[in-house]
Amino acid sequence: MSLLEITAGLVLLSVMVMSYGMTLVHGVEQRRETMIVHQAMVILRDVVAEIQDVANRDPDFTTGDGVTALYSEYNGQTLTDLALRGVEIDIVVYADEANVPLELGGPQDLNLDGDSADDLGNESNGTDLLVVPMEFTLVYQESGFQYTLTRYRLFTRTTND
Repeated sequence: MSLLEITAGLVLLSVMVMSYGMTLVHGVEQRRETMIVHQAMVILRDVVAEIQDVANRDPDFTTGDGVTALYSEYNGQTLTDLALRGVEIDIVVYADEANVPLELGGPQDLNLDGDSADDLGNESNGTDLLVVPMEFTLVYQESGFQYTLTRYRLFTRTTND
């Protein structure tokens, strides 16, 4: 073998090893980011379960229970004291049927009572809204970048205790 063949072989081997190493590093970074998203979604699932527990209680504005109290209890909240550092969850409650986002079917009469003027933020406008649309925005930092995930959910009373 000539020196040129040996050099070409070493260069080819070096390129292959560097490619493998870069693939390995990228895979580890991808796995870490996926794990953070998974953990954030688990936290969101726990928050949704807590909100559903409130929605399942007998409706009462004064005690902050039931579907009718979801607006006053959760609208505009930002949850930052979570099990996963660097993750926050912003909550928006669409208490006015006229402002239901398109992702949840657009503005419509959610409780099918013949009017779309129900507004949990204003008791005098009507408080018989039985389905409350909510938006959850998860914001987290990873590798110097900020990521955002938005999820929508309709809440209603699911038990008749």
